[in-house]
Amino acid sequence: MIFYEKFVEISSFYILQEFRKKGLGKQTFDFIKNLAAAKPLVLWVLKENTAARNFYEKVGMHFTNKTRVIKRGSDFVQYMYSTSF
Repeated sequence: MIFYEKFVEISSFYILQEFRKKGLGKQTFDFIKNLAAAKPLVLWVLKENTAARNFYEKVGMHFTNKTRVIKRGSDFVQYMYSTSF
């Protein structure tokens, strides 16, 4: 997590496959929200990662309509999600 003056960015969030669908992701996300101390949370997720995007929406985040392209051998589009903004 990166703490900025007006928001907190989640730089990476991943739950191993064998631990999914057990409530651990929601518990972890709730813990992160508490650490953020009422500041908005922001993260970037790959456009194609619909499972992660669905999870983020279930825990109260929304797509901000902001995108960026990252280069990792190829170009990958990421969507910005946030708890507010």
